[in-house]
Amino acid sequence: MNSLKFLDRSRNALSLRSRIHPRRVRSWTSRKTLCRMCDTASFSLAHRDPQWGNFKCVSFAPENPSTLGLVVLSDVYGMSTDHTRKQMMCFRERGWTCLLPDLFREHPHPLPHSAFTAEQRETWRETYATPYERIVDMACVCHDFLVKEKCVESVGLVGYCYGGGRLTETLAATANGAGFDAGVAFYGTRIDPEVVKKVVTPVLFLFGETDPLVPLELVEAIKSQSNGKVVVFEGRGHGFVHQPSAGDEEDSQKAMEIALAWLKEHVKVPNT
Repeated sequence: MNSLKFLDRSRNALSLRSRIHPRRVRSWTSRKTLCRMCDTASFSLAHRDPQWGNFKCVSFAPENPSTLGLVVLSDVYGMSTDHTRKQMMCFRERGWTCLLPDLFREHPHPLPHSAFTAEQRETWRETYATPYERIVDMACVCHDFLVKEKCVESVGLVGYCYGGGRLTETLAATANGAGFDAGVAFYGTRIDPEVVKKVVTPVLFLFGETDPLVPLELVEAIKSQSNGKVVVFEGRGHGFVHQPSAGDEEDSQKAMEIALAWLKEHVKVPNT
């Protein structure tokens, strides 16, 4: 498959997705399902720089109003996959109001990932992945939306795979970590240890020992530069938490509990 056909396939995937008019809130689901899922909705937010336009989001709010929020940066498959939404529902059920922005301008990487060459994947990334500085802006806009519109008082940042790597750039972008109180990076890719060194926000890094995308040498370099915590799961590969393979289930659940405990410890409502 050449790069042109690869991009065409990605574009064709759009026909399966609902299209959302900018600035108009519309549910991803029927009204009946929306009630059952407790305020799951899609809408658009505007970049702070008007030249960058709008970007789309999905929110997951718990049944009872919460003062705790999360901005979640997805893997390359975007915000509409079952495995990503399952993670959002897990956070929601624990009382977190979550906001999931679209990092790939409605063109997430097609499945399966293994069907494409490294060159094709890089072509997709260069064509559709939002530039890093705009992802930082997206995360900040989502943070402000949760605080101003959802009455959230303390916000954490979570990222998976590609999104886990972008988490570090976001938290390093400003002296106060862009306003986020804590971060959790699940096997983040394309992480620069020199950027990690600039992060003052407490971050939990979770990796798999056999992850081919994040070699242990890089994990050690991240650990040496981080003021947070690094946990490596023996014998686990990439995606073992939100895309567990057979045999991953126990460590997937354990990693999620560690992440939730980290967030609970560091993302706290300010004293009034």
